[in-house]
Amino acid sequence: MNQSKNKMVEKIKSVVLVVLFLLTILLLYFFWEDVEIRDFSLENLRFSTENELRNTVKVTDVILPSYINICFDNDTYTKISNGRKTYWNGETTSVFKAFQEVISSEDTYTEEITAMQYEEIMTFISLRAVFEYSLPFREYCEFLGIDIPPSMDVIASIGEIGFSTGNTESMFLYDEASGKYFRIVSDFSAVSLLEDVSRQAASENLTYYPLEVYVGQDLDNRVLVPAFLETDLAALPAICTFDTETKERLEASARSFFSGTFDFVRKIEEQSGKTIYMYGYGEKTLVIDIDGSIEYSTENIDGGRSTGGGYFTALEVALLTLSEQRGLVSDEDGDFQPYLVYAEPLAGQAGYRFEFGLSAGGEKIYFESGSPFEIEVSGGQVTYFKSRYLRFDETSVHFQPEEVYTPINVIAMYYEDVYRVLQEAESGGTGRENTADFEDNADKRFDYVSAAVSDVTYGYLFMEEEKELHPCYILFLNSGNLAFYFDLYTTELLEYNNFYEIRRR
Repeated sequence: MNQSKNKMVEKIKSVVLVVLFLLTILLLYFFWEDVEIRDFSLENLRFSTENELRNTVKVTDVILPSYINICFDNDTYTKISNGRKTYWNGETTSVFKAFQEVISSEDTYTEEITAMQYEEIMTFISLRAVFEYSLPFREYCEFLGIDIPPSMDVIASIGEIGFSTGNTESMFLYDEASGKYFRIVSDFSAVSLLEDVSRQAASENLTYYPLEVYVGQDLDNRVLVPAFLETDLAALPAICTFDTETKERLEASARSFFSGTFDFVRKIEEQSGKTIYMYGYGEKTLVIDIDGSIEYSTENIDGGRSTGGGYFTALEVALLTLSEQRGLVSDEDGDFQPYLVYAEPLAGQAGYRFEFGLSAGGEKIYFESGSPFEIEVSGGQVTYFKSRYLRFDETSVHFQPEEVYTPINVIAMYYEDVYRVLQEAESGGTGRENTADFEDNADKRFDYVSAAVSDVTYGYLFMEEEKELHPCYILFLNSGNLAFYFDLYTTELLEYNNFYEIRRR
């Protein structure tokens, strides 16, 4: 009898524990998701499916070099831009794995070198992975699970990672935050990496030469331009307005910005078709326009005092939001490959601003209005989100290859226009030198523009009025804070972006 009673008690205890466990999950759900009980349904309580996890954009998906420069010796180069992921962490070549091996080596030695020494060692067969956005060194290593030795505490950020046959036992690193150069000696040998990378790059890519070879002056920036360019890019029609199917997802998207509930949220539908969701007295605002633009902003609940865990925690928050909204920024079944193009601490408050680019058929897309995705994170939450909805037919990306103008011809034709914009940007505080004595000297103006160039590339510009992706050259100046877009086949100046203004909101 007693034995039967004890068994019954144990069963009751088990049932109570299960109930308490489920109640704990429910309470945690209500607490974190800010869902009221009357809005709750079992459909809301679910774990991420395998498909959802696969569709989540990960930090390792977007932390890529902006490009990788390969030197074949004798001042002959190539530049890996669109295919950089294959070289950064591919199956046969991986600069990323080499970086990890060096940093995690048990016996390393770090020393500062001069800029001249760095440039000299890179004249051998070499590679340098260039990051044009902020990448904090210690936080990056911690994110990768690597304990760095005390000798590397002098490194603040990663601007470039380099390997050279001039010294295969060393990894070379440019610290953009301090403007210093370092070499890290370890037991890793870069011989195989450099052999594989240079062989693969020589067979797949165009020949590039430094811009200074063409302009006849010594430049601080190592900017590479192709000696000859033949491309098959064609204009690509794009859809940027919401179709019927997409509109059905709009309210679900809007709800996600307001913690899953529309309590105390006003919905305003304007005659133009624009929809505005507003919480309270404007503490949270979401604007969805018929042109496919989405813009969300909220007041920071802690006044911007807390970063909510640092750079990579903030980046993960941004990527989670980007993943959740992917159906409203591009075709869910299409080529959705965002990549990081800008990352900096927020001005005047703790937190970070991230900007992401997008590609079509492997080619980068640029926008007249700035970056396609802009996200600000502070206090562990997204305080600003901006995106553009875009769909396109990838089968129309290419046509018969055709030779186009070289970038140096574009600079020579438009340096006066670029110079005028540089002057306007300077008045906005770019910190460049006084140029009053350049006004009557065309050569000085050309040299001034050439010295400001930080990168030259090509891809697509989304033309908003024409509703198409247009093949173009992109000329970046002042560390990427100014961008000029030229027609790839006619060299016509299509548009320019002053990112100083965009990022100074």
